[in-house]
Parts: sequence; structure tokens; C-alpha cells
Amino acid sequence: MFRYLKVKCIVLCTVVFSVSCNKDDDGTKDCMEQLGKTETLINSETLYQARWTLFEYLENGALSVTSFVQDQNCLSTASMGITGEPNLDRQNFTKTQSFREPTNIRFRQIEEDSPIGKWEIVEGEPNWVQFDEITETIVKGRFQATLVIEENGNDFQTLPDTLRFDNVSFEAVPGDLLNGN
Repeated sequence: MFRYLKVKCIVLCTVVFSVSCNKDDDGTKDCMEQLGKTETLINSETLYQARWTLFEYLENGALSVTSFVQDQNCLSTASMGITGEPNLDRQNFTKTQSFREPTNIRFRQIEEDSPIGKWEIVEGEPNWVQFDEITETIVKGRFQATLVIEENGNDFQTLPDTLRFDNVSFEAVPGDLLNGN
């Protein structure tokens, strides 16, 4: 009987140990839970699936929606930001001096927490944002934009010249949820 329990205990411990080691050995970390939602194809081929889509009000009263993509190690790989007037009218994106001025959109590709590419809007294309719902707890909307590369800080990768986003919907939650508030 003792031998049977000893063998059973060894087998059980081996299984538990191998399962826990497998989780640690895959190189992934437990990232913070998903907040908000933005998911689309860029140029109809590359998946952009944000871990976080957050909103905040800026000092000038503008509404800012930012989404972040992360890899399996919880490092940011891309971010996209939209700034607009907090109303339900369709607003055309314009090229401004500062992203914090409405109405603007920007996209950045990041590697090891350093920006390697930055895209800005192409004027003359149908670039717009439409906020469909604005409350204290959620901002829902849609946008369409064509962006062209403005800054390529990477000599090792070929980045696309143009990014197209077609009728993308998003749901953003308050940015202070990221800090646990």
C-alpha cells in the first residue's frame, strides 16, 4: 500500500512539475487583461488587434482614443491614436502640428519599446472619425484613414509606405482603468 501511494505521489508530482515548467518555458508572461477593443486588418492583410483601447480628455477638451498592441512578452509593438472633438458628428482628420489638436490620427510601430516607424494622414483621402457613443465608461466609434510613413527609424526592416484602415470600429474604456482605478 505504501509503495502504491509513493508511486502515485511521484507520478502526480512529475505531472504538476512538467505542466508548470512548460508554462514557464514557453517564454510568455501573463499580461494585463484586455481593456476596450480595436481589431482590424491593415491594408486588408495584417491583423491589428489591440490589447488596450483607452480614452481620455485632453486639456483642450479634445477626446483622445489610443490603442496598443502587445507581443507575448507584454511589450508594445504598435500604437494608434485618434484625437477628435467630443461630439457625435463625423469629423474629417486634418494634418496638425500636434497630435493633441483635434482632429488627428497617428500610427507608430514599436520594437523593444522604441519607435521604429511613424505614419501620418494622407490629405485628400477619405480620412474621418465618427464617435457613435460617448459616456463616462465607454467611447464607441468608427474611423477610416490612409496613412503614409513619415519617419522610418529602422534600417533592418522594410516598413510599408502606406497603411489603409477601412471603416474600423472601436470601443474604448477610461484610461485610468489601466492603472487599476
